[in-house]
Amino acid sequence: MGVYARRNFVIANFGPNVLLTQPLTNGQVLVYNAQLGSFVNQPGSELFTASNLGTGVPVFGEKQGSDFEFNTLTAGAGIDITKDSQGNITISGNTSGAAAVLMVGTIAERNALTGLSNGTLVFVQNTGTGSSSYALYMWNSNTSTWTLIGTEESAEGDANTFTYTLNPSSPTKIPLGYISAGHRAVEITVNTLLAFNGSSPTLTIGDDTNGPSSLMASNLNDLENAGDYDSEGSFVYPGPNDTLINAYFNSGSSTIGQAIIIVSYV
Repeated sequence: MGVYARRNFVIANFGPNVLLTQPLTNGQVLVYNAQLGSFVNQPGSELFTASNLGTGVPVFGEKQGSDFEFNTLTAGAGIDITKDSQGNITISGNTSGAAAVLMVGTIAERNALTGLSNGTLVFVQNTGTGSSSYALYMWNSNTSTWTLIGTEESAEGDANTFTYTLNPSSPTKIPLGYISAGHRAVEITVNTLLAFNGSSPTLTIGDDTNGPSSLMASNLNDLENAGDYDSEGSFVYPGPNDTLINAYFNSGSSTIGQAIIIVSYV
């Protein structure tokens, strides 16, 4: 298409006219004006932009020239992010690796879980034994069985429970929870799921006032051999303050191992 130029406009010899208005500046664009039947020059503008909706973490970062820059998604612990060939991005929980605490709706959903590591805790929102009866279970991969830790009924009764998963990287002094004045620990259980290696790892359970082994001495459990080890409480905690129950742990030279500490009190 030939273009004939004049001072303030350009006329095409066929098709729509091109009208140029002085002054011509860098970055101007031609836009078709239906009323004039011509393309006219005007300052350039952002024809495309992007923005984030809602109050969450923004996905769109910024626009650099003609390049739209978006933030990437990084999977945290226990999370997998995958994208298939159709462009679908899936964010899902990852139950492999270290023990975790998961939540499901029903017993059937619990039973459908795969790839669970030893000692994984699963909270079931509705066990089917009541209108909304919940329960906490622990997975034992050695026997492929579930161990019931507590139920809604037991939580509503007199008994209460502290639970902690022990491994070689656990601290030497582990706060388990407070027991109120007038109450006592009735059962202390150490469930060694995976035997600790290394030299002489030890564990006692008690408190700073009555002694670090007042609830369970080290000879009443065995971290080097898998099994369940129990002890019973023998005294009522006086007032007026609550008593913090601790686990006192020495990993020795252990690099692997896992045990569940359970303290029940009334």
